[in-house]
Amino acid sequence: MVYRTIAIAFLFIYFVALERWRPYQKRPVSSLKENLILGFTSFLFTFAIFKVLAVTLDFPKLQLDTPLLLPTLATIPLLDFVSYIWHRSTHYFNFLWRLHRVHHSDHTLETSSSVRFHFIETSLSLIPRWGCILFCELPLSSVFIFEAVFQASNFFQHANIQLPGRLEKILSLVLVTPSMHRKHHSLIINEQNSNFSTIFSIWDRIFRTYRDNFAETVQTFGLSEMNTRLNWRQLLLLPIKDPSLEDYQ
Repeated sequence: MVYRTIAIAFLFIYFVALERWRPYQKRPVSSLKENLILGFTSFLFTFAIFKVLAVTLDFPKLQLDTPLLLPTLATIPLLDFVSYIWHRSTHYFNFLWRLHRVHHSDHTLETSSSVRFHFIETSLSLIPRWGCILFCELPLSSVFIFEAVFQASNFFQHANIQLPGRLEKILSLVLVTPSMHRKHHSLIINEQNSNFSTIFSIWDRIFRTYRDNFAETVQTFGLSEMNTRLNWRQLLLLPIKDPSLEDYQ
């Protein structure tokens, strides 16, 4: 657990540094502060929930052993598919969208955007994921590897980096790339309702929600109904606020 946390922190710093070296957009304003506050809040809540589950479900008796290749190779795409279904649900059901729009309200798209989630949404996202883990009796060692890969993929797809066009086209055949995910953060609703995958792009291709971003560039991100940036306090209240209210304009 400790080594995984250190590795994730290192990857976060790496992508932040990479954004300065090869940026997709030069942005004078960053949402780093707000994103990190929201990310830390979500981490505290999900960590507390995990501790409760660990005691309630007696996790030590589950298969917390040396990771095996085949279980891990099965666990990663399975949980990635569950995450795809969950992500689509957050855009389909109004209650979930009110939570998820905290993530989409970012006017920039950068590595820190990957942790810009309301703590209630991150807590609710544990239900389908851990339901699948327990139902399929997935080994915890493989689950922890998935979580690390999942978070690394989130950093990568949100990063404000410019990849060589040919490389990105090749990678997008299998993986979700920054260009592919930028389309999802477009101001245009139809484009927001596409490219829901996190690790593997295959889910969008199978369920016909895939849209590439190679022939054009997305330069403006956020929500069309919000004209200004929100501080972290406003973001925490956003699920119960109408974004058309004056204090958000």
